[in-house]
Amino acid sequence: MRISFFFSMLVFNQMLVLAQIATSEIAIFNLETNKLIQLTFNDFSDEEPEWSPDGLNILFTRRIERKISLWEINFESLEESRVTPQEFRLGRAH
Repeated sequence: MRISFFFSMLVFNQMLVLAQIATSEIAIFNLETNKLIQLTFNDFSDEEPEWSPDGLNILFTRRIERKISLWEINFESLEESRVTPQEFRLGRAH
């Protein structure tokens, strides 16, 4: 699990298991209010979140089957957008 801080807000990925399907979603925990907010809701593995320097966006990786891409979510609007133009296939080094 990766944890990234921006003032009193920490962002991390949490593992969820529903109907024997495991996914990883991005969530934020506010240290001042003690509130947990889940940001992503999907069947993919969203991992490695990192705050942008201005605190407006969160960059993360999304894994769909054996392909990975870089995504960004706006903290205020919760709008997601893909940063990398294509997905990269995960595999073993030869």
